[in-house]
Amino acid sequence: MDKTRDKKLLQDIRKRPESVFITDSFWFPQEMAALYDTKKFFFVKNGDNFELIIEKLYKNRVNSFAYITTEEGGENKLHRLNRNIREVEKTTIPSGFLLRSFIVY
Repeated sequence: MDKTRDKKLLQDIRKRPESVFITDSFWFPQEMAALYDTKKFFFVKNGDNFELIIEKLYKNRVNSFAYITTEEGGENKLHRLNRNIREVEKTTIPSGFLLRSFIVY
């Protein structure tokens, strides 16, 4: 990623109300290091990893999260989830990434 896009992505995420972000982009958590004191970032390789993270969030009473991906194909990881989640927003943030916001119940 270039520095201009990195800066825009950081600004976009800083403005979001969610405190937990899950991504399938390995570089995303590192790029968000400046936000580590206020937001948490998790990388998932597959649907099994996604399910484990959602379960841990639920057990720790975290009831919302955002999933950020660079492509529509990243949505496939959501289809296998057993935990009840409800999507409350799906948008492309100004830096060009797909962001989906969920509540967990």
